[in-house]
Amino acid sequence: MELGNALLWVLVAMRGRDWGEIASGAFLTSACLALLAIDAEFQILPDKITLTGIAAGIGLAFLSPARSVSVAVVGAAVGAGGLFLIAFLYEKIAGHEGMGLGDVKMLGMIGAFVGTWGVLVTVLMASLAGSIVGIALIASGAGGRKLRLPFGVFLAVGAVATWFFGSPLVARYRALLPP
Repeated sequence: MELGNALLWVLVAMRGRDWGEIASGAFLTSACLALLAIDAEFQILPDKITLTGIAAGIGLAFLSPARSVSVAVVGAAVGAGGLFLIAFLYEKIAGHEGMGLGDVKMLGMIGAFVGTWGVLVTVLMASLAGSIVGIALIASGAGGRKLRLPFGVFLAVGAVATWFFGSPLVARYRALLPP
């Protein structure tokens, strides 16, 4: 864990353009690494990390010329609100919980660091990674259709990938849209 965190911090320092961005990247990658490990083992996402992360993401936006406070606040709201709506609707339709509120708070934290577009990229990457792992486990006989995977693991991977590669991906997507 410590070696992985150190490597992430080195990569953040190499990519970051200013102290605000470096501090934001260091906090986000460390929080995601911790949440990944905790969710993988215990299937919980502690509020002490996720809620503190939302506050840190908004607070560090004051230091970042690249990310405004409004982008951080809206990103947190879209991340948490969007996933809450999906979880709520799933529970109403299926009749049972499909996702915990820890995932909702975690995506709110991620949104505070990467903004609205980053939330969308993170969810896309997390869903893709989770689907690949789930299908592979089912195909190998290690799980069935009711297999429960900790989504926080995939949100963490998606968030870190988004922090490093999200902006170019969004720019390429926007270039495909008509003016």
